[in-house]
Amino acid sequence: MDCLGSALRIRQRDDTIYIETHVGPSAGCVIILSSLLSFKAATSGWLLGLLGSDYAIIRRSEIHFMSVQPLHIDVFDIAHNRSVEVYPPKEDVLRQQYSHLIQARISERWCMENNAQCDPDNFDTDINGGIVVNEAARAFGFEAIFDAGGFGEAAQKQVPSQRVLYIFRERGGAWQHHEFDPAELQGRFGALSMQELVTRNPDAAFEPVTRK
Repeated sequence: MDCLGSALRIRQRDDTIYIETHVGPSAGCVIILSSLLSFKAATSGWLLGLLGSDYAIIRRSEIHFMSVQPLHIDVFDIAHNRSVEVYPPKEDVLRQQYSHLIQARISERWCMENNAQCDPDNFDTDINGGIVVNEAARAFGFEAIFDAGGFGEAAQKQVPSQRVLYIFRERGGAWQHHEFDPAELQGRFGALSMQELVTRNPDAAFEPVTRK
């Protein structure tokens, strides 16, 4: 892929070097080298964080002039030199619910006049702040913000933005996830923030809910 452009950041973790380059307003590239500067891989996007020397968490580039900017996150496996898409997850009840709210308010006329894709499964999503990493637990989390912009005035006015918390962990070479409302943090997990949950007890998010 074309990774030519200004080098924005260079990081090294153990035997791996990451060079982030600027490709466009909504696009970047991560060049991955060994500590001896031999080429390992290049992947589209920006480096969000590292899980030790094993995994790089990468936010993929978006098409700048699209009507929406959905969020896509990959985890790059350093040892096996491959990427796995972890976000958006295939099963995400809160995303599905938000998609249904948008779908009911899409204006086909507005979409045609504005040359907008208007796919309710792909809506504006951004990370509020950065990601939180727990290297020992092989886990990370973040707060996502859903927004209905890019689907017409009715959708934007009638569908409020929504905050959703996500936590991911690696088990047996596979990535598991759990999504939940921020209101659950203290009542269900006894945590005041995503930072506290991920750094102290990320596995709590994956325990089955006990009903009284």
